[in-house]
Amino acid sequence: MRFLRNTSAMLAALAFISPSKGQEALADLLADPTVNLSRPVDRARVVARMAEIETGRRQTARAKATRLGLPLRSVLPNGRIQEIAGFAGDKPLYLTTENVNAAISTGANLLRSSPYSLSGSGVTIGLWDGGSARSTHQEFGTRVTVMDGAASIDHATHVGGTLIATGVYAPARGMANGALVDSYDWNSDTSEMTARGASAAGQAGKIQLSNHSYGYVSGWNYVNNGTRVWEWYGSGTSSTSIETDFGVYNTYARDGDSLAFNAPYYLIFRSAGNERTDNPTNGQNVALSPGSATVVAYNSSTHPAGDGGYRGGFENIGFNAIGKNVMTVGSVTDAVTSGIRDPSKANQSTFSSWAPPTTAASSPTWSPMATDSPHPSTAATPHTELTAAPACPLRMPADPPPCSSSNTASFSPARRCARAPSRACSSIPPTIAETPAPTTNSAGGSST
Repeated sequence: MRFLRNTSAMLAALAFISPSKGQEALADLLADPTVNLSRPVDRARVVARMAEIETGRRQTARAKATRLGLPLRSVLPNGRIQEIAGFAGDKPLYLTTENVNAAISTGANLLRSSPYSLSGSGVTIGLWDGGSARSTHQEFGTRVTVMDGAASIDHATHVGGTLIATGVYAPARGMANGALVDSYDWNSDTSEMTARGASAAGQAGKIQLSNHSYGYVSGWNYVNNGTRVWEWYGSGTSSTSIETDFGVYNTYARDGDSLAFNAPYYLIFRSAGNERTDNPTNGQNVALSPGSATVVAYNSSTHPAGDGGYRGGFENIGFNAIGKNVMTVGSVTDAVTSGIRDPSKANQSTFSSWAPPTTAASSPTWSPMATDSPHPSTAATPHTELTAAPACPLRMPADPPPCSSSNTASFSPARRCARAPSRACSSIPPTIAETPAPTTNSAGGSST
C-alpha cells in the first residue's frame, strides 16, 4: 500500500510538472486543490512550471515578431519603453512603462512624524519594471537589490526613488524612505511574483507589497517615429471599431487574482494606465494595425475614436489592472495648499484611465497622488500607483488575521494598509459567476 501511495503521489507530481496543453496560465496551476503556496515544495513546482511557460511564450513571441518585422524592444520619443511579451492570435502584445507634494497628498508625511515616526523600516517592496532600478543611486544607499541581473533604466530608478529615496535631495524623498526594494525586470514577472508573494505571516524572504508601473499596449499607441504618430491596436478599422481588451476580465487579470487569492498576505499595485489622452487628431499620420507599412491620415468620421472618447472616457483599463484582488491606482492633481494637505484640490487627471470593467465584477481602484513628481526621468507620465504602494509599509499592522471566505472584512496586513474595500480582499476567488474564466490560446492571449 505504501508503494502504491508513493507511486500515486509521484505520478501526480509528474502530471503537475508536465500539465496538459490547457494548463498554460498561473490560475490553472493554482486551481489544483493539492497546491498550497505555504508549502515550499508546492510553491517551487508552480514557480518552475510558470517560469517554463513564460520563457516559452517569450521565445515564441520574439520569433514571431522578428518574422513579421515588428520591434522586439523600443524606447519611444516620450521615454516609454515597449517590449514584445506575447501574441493574441496575430495581435502583438507589448508591455509598456506607464508613467514632495505626493507625500502630503497621500498623508504619508503625517505618518513620518511623531507620535508615529514611521519610515517603512523592515519592509521589502517588490519592484517590477522594464529594467532594474540603479542600485548605486545616492538616494538608495544599499537598500536596492537587483534580483535578476537586469540592466538599470531611468524609469525603474524613478519608480524606486518615489518608493524609498532617502531624501539626500529633500524634495525627492520617497514615501517610505526606510524600506528596501528588490528590483526585477518584467520578463518573468508572474513566476517571480509567485515565488515572492507572502501566503502567511512572517514568511522569510517573502514580500507583502509590489509595484508595477507598466501594462499592455491597448487602443491607440503614441509612437511618433517619423512615419506615423499613432498605431491602432484595437479590433477593426472603422469609426465603430473598439479596443476589445478594454474592461475585459481575461487570462491576465485572472492570473493576478488567483495569485492574490493564494497568497493573502501579498498585495499587488497596478497602474490604471493613461489612455484618456491617447486621441489622434484629424490629419495626423496613423497606422491602423501595429507595425503596418500603410499609413493614412486620421479621420475621426471614418477611423476608430480616441481612447478618451471610448464610452465617454470610461472603461479603458485592461489586462492585469482590471483584476478584483489587485489595487489599481489612477492619478489626481496635487492635494496641497500652502504645504498643507487639501483633498478638495484632488481632481482627476485628464490622462488617467477610468473604470469600470465590462463585466459585473468590480475592480478596486484608488487615486492617491499628484500628477507632479520631483524625480527626474525621461518618462512622460506620472507614476500613480507607486505613491500608494510605499505608503503601505507606513500603515501595516503587525500580522492581523488574513482574509477568509467567512470574513471578507478581515484584511491581511497588505490589504489593511491600503484601507481597501472588502471586495479587494483576497477572499474573493479568481473567477466569479458573472465573469467566467476565459480560455487561453497557445500564443498567450485570451478569449472571453
